[in-house]
Amino acid sequence: MNIEKQLNLYKAAEQIAPREEKIAAAVRSSKSAFYENDQGRMVSYWEFLWQQSKFIPKKWWVLQLLLLAGIWALVIWKGEPGDIREELGVAAPLFVILIIPEFWKNKTSCSLEVEGAAFYSLRQVYAARLILFAFLDALLISVFFGIASVTFRVTLAELMTQFVLPMSVTACICFQTLCSRKHGDETVAVVLCVVWGAAWNLIVSNDNIYTAVAPPIWLALLVAAVFCLCRIIHRTLNTCDNYWEEQQAWN
Repeated sequence: MNIEKQLNLYKAAEQIAPREEKIAAAVRSSKSAFYENDQGRMVSYWEFLWQQSKFIPKKWWVLQLLLLAGIWALVIWKGEPGDIREELGVAAPLFVILIIPEFWKNKTSCSLEVEGAAFYSLRQVYAARLILFAFLDALLISVFFGIASVTFRVTLAELMTQFVLPMSVTACICFQTLCSRKHGDETVAVVLCVVWGAAWNLIVSNDNIYTAVAPPIWLALLVAAVFCLCRIIHRTLNTCDNYWEEQQAWN
């Protein structure tokens, strides 16, 4: 006996009659299941980046823009456009420090376990944040370098040495400190960045020390700093699932 005959016999024996309210309930359940499945579909990588960009307050990029504009205005006000080493030495660490509150807010708000249980992994979330910050920061720096090279009469190599080098070292300090299970604290990271900024300013403000280093050595230091930063970021993405709170959120 096939399934259809069995159903007909069961319907006749139980005297089953279709009821309008049951049919309506089944339709509602079907719609809910359809919408839930539709919402859970995989989005493209660009759609995911766009979604993540909505969660980042734009005030951090505005503050970075104001920082660069303030440095430019300060140099113009001083009337010494050819010498901007000290101003860039101060701006570079601050440029990186401004992203600390936003980039590691999941650790300060104890939301890592929530993100870890989400559909997208922590690695995908971290990678999206890195790409967004890197893209916008690179755009801001490129515009600043273009304006500075014209108004300050400095070469691109000097700007790279005086800004990108200390900025890359500051970023290495931030990632190394904040992604450490022992010392992953924003205060420690900020203090270390400030100490590094002070040390860098002592170097660039001393002409004897600054001019004693040949340009190829500065370039090698820049390449080494960028390489270390890429290594630390790669390690962060591979181990970000291990950065849980010491106490679980539900305890």
